[in-house]
Amino acid sequence: MNLYTVNQGKHYFKGEKFQLAHAEYFFILLGIILGIIFGSWWYIAGSALLFVFSYFILSSSVQTDSARVFFYPNCKYILSENYDQVNKLFGFAEGFHHWNSARVGWRCTDGENIELLAYAYVDGVRIIKPMIKCKTESWVFCSIQNKGSKYVFKTLTPNNQSITVSIDKSSKLSVYSFFKLFIYRLYPYFGGKIAAPHKMELNLTKLKLE
Repeated sequence: MNLYTVNQGKHYFKGEKFQLAHAEYFFILLGIILGIIFGSWWYIAGSALLFVFSYFILSSSVQTDSARVFFYPNCKYILSENYDQVNKLFGFAEGFHHWNSARVGWRCTDGENIELLAYAYVDGVRIIKPMIKCKTESWVFCSIQNKGSKYVFKTLTPNNQSITVSIDKSSKLSVYSFFKLFIYRLYPYFGGKIAAPHKMELNLTKLKLE
């Protein structure tokens, strides 16, 4: 269990930070680059084939990122502007988080309830879908499945209120597609444009990305 804290006027929560989920693909690409530098074409060809093979294996597999979240009472707030901005809890990026990524978002628009949302970027287009509302001082289970054709979001509250939401991924193949091999985790962030109006705390128990 990790405690994340954001201070007044800040966006980033203090806690666990950047983490590669599939670092082995980085080393494959590094091998290609070094092969080019040192002129080892056999090594380049082998690394390139392994890179392409890994890409199609990863694209066809289902990966799940999940966590249990506990919102403290100081997560309640009301903003006078951009009141509907979406804060981020956790998720992962495929290459660049403003191009292809999936995260569980949250916000408090009424000063009392926490709303959870599916938040994703698909080829640079932001997509937001509402899920459920919950109270502070209770645990909520959230998960994101990274499937070949879509992101699947699931939430479950202590009173067994649950919902599943899906966001379709792009089927277009471009140079950006290969950056999907470099998956890294994303952690709590307040905003949007507006920073935290006061100190906030939440607990996030991350489960293994698999």
